[in-house]
Amino acid sequence: MTPDFATRFLAPAVFVFLWSSGFVVARGVRHFADPDLFLVARFTSTALLFVCIAVAGRRRWPPLRHWPMHMIVGGVQFGGYLGAVYWAVGHGLAAGVAALIAALQPPITAIVAARMLRERVPLAVVAGLALGFAGVALVVAPHLGGAGGFPPLAVAVAFAGTLAVTGGMILQKTHLAAADLVVTNVLQNGGGVAFALVAAWLLGEHRWVAVAPLYGWLAYSVVGLSGIAGPLFIWLMRRGEAARTTSLLFLVPALSALQAWLLFGETLGPVQILGFAVALAGVTLARKRETS
Repeated sequence: MTPDFATRFLAPAVFVFLWSSGFVVARGVRHFADPDLFLVARFTSTALLFVCIAVAGRRRWPPLRHWPMHMIVGGVQFGGYLGAVYWAVGHGLAAGVAALIAALQPPITAIVAARMLRERVPLAVVAGLALGFAGVALVVAPHLGGAGGFPPLAVAVAFAGTLAVTGGMILQKTHLAAADLVVTNVLQNGGGVAFALVAAWLLGEHRWVAVAPLYGWLAYSVVGLSGIAGPLFIWLMRRGEAARTTSLLFLVPALSALQAWLLFGETLGPVQILGFAVALAGVTLARKRETS
């Protein structure tokens, strides 16, 4: 196996598979633990994992005055976003649909960032976002409410999570970007712990069924998602694979839906499949300018 093959094909494929499975994890744990309690365990374990890596590697920590902002960003991006996704999936939203809603984040981020910087928003971004929302509507509308449908509140919470990760991504582009990635993960997962603890307390969460499947999902989340998928994304981006990796992200909703079908029997009707295609076309249009 050549290094070029690993960088251009194998690593992106592994990354996208792992990334898409994150929404399936939310579906897998919902019968065993309340969402924010699970995230407290996940963020705590992830922070400890990266503490060990930071100490072993003698990584340089950012100034203490920057720690609060790191933790705030982690609370918003990790706690707010994942907390919303896990809650929505735990309350009836299909994993693939949650992934599709999250796929609207890149064009939303592009528009918000452009407005903050007083830049002109490309027409392709606006049109792509509009097309993306239309596709999501096709997926969600036929199954809002009713027996076996998607609870409207779960859909709204998933959208709120997308806005949270949008805010987190914009804040990541400030002076925080200069910090070492390993110690950044420690601090921001610490912020995620604080957010999830408060959310669990406010929502009165207490359910934790100590069974092997739950700990299996937890181990996979910490090692597979936080320990491999996250660093792998950065590794690919630093090797000039930004366009390829970003374009592969368009596969995440479909792969999440496929995994949820294989593991849990979640299905999508013809109209929803059409909606998936429309939404992904919109996201692709909105990102074409950046990835070309």
